[in-house]
Amino acid sequence: MMKSIMLLVPTSRGDVSIRSADANDTPLINPNFYATAADRAALNHGTRRVLQALLTTKAGTQHIECEIPPPGMQALTPESTDEEIDARIRAVGLNHKHAMGSNPMGKVVDTQLRVKGTRSLRVCDASVFPVAVGGHPQATL
Repeated sequence: MMKSIMLLVPTSRGDVSIRSADANDTPLINPNFYATAADRAALNHGTRRVLQALLTTKAGTQHIECEIPPPGMQALTPESTDEEIDARIRAVGLNHKHAMGSNPMGKVVDTQLRVKGTRSLRVCDASVFPVAVGGHPQATL
């Protein structure tokens, strides 16, 4: 049984920038995941709650004996320290969210999604969201 903890509204912010004047060069992308204390606290708390539910409750222990950790890492338990949980998240955490906000409305585009300082250029995707949405962006888009 696999469980995951998902941070729906992260407070960490990354950035996308131009690598060079050559349009064929890929952009520089820094997702900056797990950068704020709020994100670390939320994911640490969620991990601890899942560990407690699976390893200390009657319902959980009927199905789960222990965690099988990734190679080279110790199994986590409800008694694991915040530092141990943090190290695991940093080592194996994945992006579970929909990327958005790299061209936020108000900073890069106006309310009509026109790119500021240009003519005849609009951005019409989730990159214009000024803040992350706590669910799938399809309806908002």
